[in-house]
Amino acid sequence: GTNGITVQGAPGSNYSGSGFQGSGAAVDASGRLLLAGADAGPNGRDSVLARFKADGSPDPSFAGGVSGVQTDSSGTGIDDNYTGVAVNPTTGDIYTIAQYGFGGSGGRVRVDRRDADGVLLSSLVLGGGTGGLGNIVGLGLAMQPDGDVVISGSESFNSWDFGRMYVTRLTPALALDPAFGTGGTAFAQFGSFRAVNQGLGLQPDGKIIAVGSVRNSGDNTGIARFTSTGQL
Repeated sequence: GTNGITVQGAPGSNYSGSGFQGSGAAVDASGRLLLAGADAGPNGRDSVLARFKADGSPDPSFAGGVSGVQTDSSGTGIDDNYTGVAVNPTTGDIYTIAQYGFGGSGGRVRVDRRDADGVLLSSLVLGGGTGGLGNIVGLGLAMQPDGDVVISGSESFNSWDFGRMYVTRLTPALALDPAFGTGGTAFAQFGSFRAVNQGLGLQPDGKIIAVGSVRNSGDNTGIARFTSTGQL
């Protein structure tokens, strides 16, 4: 890579190196900062993951040029941006969450797993039926003490009209956890209100909290708490 930056580009778009926006950050066991976000280029947005040394300087040892974005069947030239990053404190593996194809019926979420050097190990795409999810966006990513990966987001029923929040739990190898919710996913429905997930938290006792905006005629705050097995 160049100056510690690795780019995960959406098919059909080219990394322009301008207009970067950070959306998530994490610190590894060595005190290095991982910054996840997206670069706005002329053909759309590309996910970008960069690592910095503890002194704040770019880490040129971080693997760059990672390719092989997994997408749905909606085609090429779609926006793709990381919204979160987390590090497994035991293995050093790096996990990122990206959303793409949103703004219509093809919203998907991709979770990537890299080793401590930034080499892509595996990916899982959620939405379109996978994980019991349809048209979705994903904003939350957290690491449980046992290494399981928890993500959260919103599911819409028609374009941007979000209907409910969701929480999905994955194993460290990015397999859906059948012991959580239904097939790995649990939902929070706030009556007839539209719910947009904007945050995710883990309690020491294993409970999971999803928070966001709940809208009808005005904006309200919605908080959902799930047990460690995904019961609301």
